[in-house]
Amino acid sequence: LALAAVAAAQGRAVGLPGWRDLARVCCLALGLAGDDPRAVAALARYALADADPSQAAFAAQALCRLGGPRARAGVEAARARFGPGSAFAAAVDPWLTPPPAGGSGPGAGGR
Repeated sequence: LALAAVAAAQGRAVGLPGWRDLARVCCLALGLAGDDPRAVAALARYALADADPSQAAFAAQALCRLGGPRARAGVEAARARFGPGSAFAAAVDPWLTPPPAGGSGPGAGGR
């Protein structure tokens, strides 16, 4: 309940129409950035900062796409914040499973 109130306040504070869509596009772009530690750091910060679990999940999914121990740590920290039964976990957990051969979608985490 407290996170929902914070998420609503974050949305009001930004006050820009379409900012959530822009954030999603930025997460997607950073998730395609390849081996760039700046992308991992930015996505991890966003996943921890946004109180809306669906918004934070976009950043976490991008981190899973990037893979690696720092990306995984960022995802796990955000998952711990929202909890294992949360909407965040439901959106991100499929990305944390072992990847299918040659895949880059859900299940690509840890590559």
